[in-house]
Amino acid sequence: MSTDDKMAIDERRKYLRVMKTRYLQVSNKGRGQLLDEMHTVTDLHRKSLVRLMKG
Repeated sequence: MSTDDKMAIDERRKYLRVMKTRYLQVSNKGRGQLLDEMHTVTDLHRKSLVRLMKG
């Protein structure tokens, strides 16, 4: 996928579902790194990602 392509909503949901299990298993330092990765992949703001991971 090139940098200009955006993820489809279904793809984003699948990706975030997988990442949520990883997010809940790591420490705070690891969570920050995962948030950086998810921000890069999905182009969502970190605060939005935190809300999705906690909810």
